[in-house]
Amino acid sequence: SDTEVLLSLLASVGLSGLAEARGMWALTWLDLTRRRLVAARDRYGKKPLFYVASSSDIVLASEIGALGAMLGGPFALRDEALAMFLSEGWLLPRPDGTTHLQGVREVRPGHALVIDLDTWTFDEAPIDGLWPAPLPNGNLADCLIGAVADRLVSDRPVGLRAPAAVGVVGY
Repeated sequence: SDTEVLLSLLASVGLSGLAEARGMWALTWLDLTRRRLVAARDRYGKKPLFYVASSSDIVLASEIGALGAMLGGPFALRDEALAMFLSEGWLLPRPDGTTHLQGVREVRPGHALVIDLDTWTFDEAPIDGLWPAPLPNGNLADCLIGAVADRLVSDRPVGLRAPAAVGVVGY
């Protein structure tokens, strides 16, 4: 799977290697050598990663419902979240990683949560070079063409063939 590639990158380069990763991903990595647990997300946060931590435990999941199932029940709604939902009609992600539910946090997009297993200290910081994503040569058109080309990679001949007049040849 693609996660295997990320774990290989982490094992060979370390956490800073995630700055080179492209695409959407969320992962946890138990680094026994450094005695730490790492939870990280891609720069856009397309894949969710939530957690609940106490003084001795941490539960991580891609869905809040899984956290509730593991911990024995639903979570209470934060008062300010209810006020926002009633006035605005939606709940937005918060920049500090808190969610609309009490005690539930998310690993922020483009960040890594590093938990020292010996001291049980938590440190969440941006992954160096991961955010913001620089444009190659400052050219948006080149960036867009590169992003589309990256997503056309497949082990099967899949894609669209546009008429030559459009300027796209092959797939």
